[in-house]
Amino acid sequence: MSRRSTKAPVPRRRATPSREDIAQAALALIDDEGLDAFSTRKLGACIGLQAMSLYHYFPSREALLDAACERMITEVPLPDPRRAGWRRGIEELARQYRAMGHRHLRAIPLLAQRCPASPAMQGFLETLAGLLRKAGLSPAAAAEWLLIQRDYVIGSLMADHAAQVLDSESAPAVPSNAHDQREALRLRVSGSRARERGFRKGFTAILDAIERERSRAPDL
Repeated sequence: MSRRSTKAPVPRRRATPSREDIAQAALALIDDEGLDAFSTRKLGACIGLQAMSLYHYFPSREALLDAACERMITEVPLPDPRRAGWRRGIEELARQYRAMGHRHLRAIPLLAQRCPASPAMQGFLETLAGLLRKAGLSPAAAAEWLLIQRDYVIGSLMADHAAQVLDSESAPAVPSNAHDQREALRLRVSGSRARERGFRKGFTAILDAIERERSRAPDL
C-alpha cells in the first residue's frame, strides 16, 4: 500500500500583471469609485501588488492616470478618412467618443484634465484632423474646429457626469414604493434624453458652421 505524500503542494505562482493589465484595473477602479477616490493603495490591493510596486511599471501616479486615459481612447473605433465622407465621419467619431464616455462616466474628468501624448490619442486627433481637411478647410481652420469639437464633446460629457453626481447625492437610495421607483426612473430617463437631444442639436450646428465655412473656401 503506497503512502500518501505529506509534502505540501507547491503554490501556484501568480501571473505578473502587465502595464496594460494595471491600466485596465485603474480604469475599472475609477469607474467603480470615481476619480477623487482613486489611490495607488486601492489599486494595488485590487491586483495583489504593493502600492510602491506600481512604480516599477509607471514612474508616477500621473503616468498611471495617462495610461488609464489611453485605455479609454482605444475603445473609440476610428473611421478611415480616405473612405468616409467628412461630415458622416465626424458624426460617427463624435457618437463613438460619446458612447465611450458614457461607459466610463465617472472617469470623464480624467479625459477633461489630461491629454496624453500617446499613440491612441495621436491617432484619434489625426483622424479628426484628416476629416476636417477632407472638408476643404485650411490647416489653421481645421485645427481651430478640432479644438471646438473636442471642447464641445468633452463639455457635454462633463455635464452628464455632473448630472450623475447630482442624482446620486439627491435621490433617495431606495424609493418607497413601486410608483416612486417608476417616477424616479422616468425623471432620470427624460433628463438623459433631453441632454442627448441638446447635444445632437449643438453638434449639428457645429457641422453646419463648418459647411458654411468650407463653402466660402477657395478651390473647392
